[in-house]
This record gives sequence, C-alpha cells and structure tokens, in this order.
Amino acid sequence: DWRNQLLMVTDVAVEYRILERETQRVRQSYELITGKITEMNLASASSDDTARVLDHAELGEPIDLKNRRTVLLATFGAFALSVMICLLLERLDTSIKTSEDVERYLGLPVVALIPTYPEKDKRREKRLRRERRKRLTVAEEAAG
Repeated sequence: DWRNQLLMVTDVAVEYRILERETQRVRQSYELITGKITEMNLASASSDDTARVLDHAELGEPIDLKNRRTVLLATFGAFALSVMICLLLERLDTSIKTSEDVERYLGLPVVALIPTYPEKDKRREKRLRRERRKRLTVAEEAAG
C-alpha cells in the first residue's frame, strides 16, 4: 500500500514539474508578446518630423519630348556604334573555327573533319544510352 502511495506521489511530482515548465514557457511568451506590443505602440505614437512633403503632385499635360531629333540621333548613333564594335570584335577574333580558317592562318591542308551534332541529337543520344542501361540492369536482375 505504501508503494502505491509513493508511486502516486512521484507521478504527481513529475506532473507538477511538467506544469511548472509549461507555465514558465507561457509566461515567457506572454512577456515577449507584451514587449512587442509596447514597442509597436511607442513606434506608432512617436511623430517623426524628419520627412515632409515639399511639392504636391499636380494633374496636368503629359510630358512632351521637346527635342525629338536629339533622341532619334542618340538612338541611331548607339545602334551604329554597337554594329561597329561587333564588326571590330569579329575582325580581331583569331580563333580557328572552320577548315578555311586552318588553311588561311596555318597554310596547311585539312586532312579530316570531326562532325558535330546539334544539341538536340546529343540529348537524344544520352536518353537512348540511359534507356539501354536500364534495360540491361533489368535483364541482369531478372536473370540473376
């Protein structure tokens, strides 16, 4: 009988500790929330005189470009300059890309060419290889 009472007292003590911790957590949350509310009230109550309206917006005519010729010339000039830069960069490029470049820069005849495949074909080849590997692993698992 005294063992049952001791177990009951122990259970009550454990429950009390659990409730005490829960109470502390709730109290801390309450203090945090009330602190934030106090900060918000102080921030909204303070009047900040550092910002003020200098000019009010007025409804009127849309802005008209007074000098359309300048805008047109600037656009054309920028286009012409960009085309010139592209042509200059192309002219200064000395990388070898075609068989004609090999003959022109190195003076050697082209013996063979390595064919290139479009990116779409490369992706298709990779997909087919993966499918073949899957079929082989499935066949090996079925056989073994």
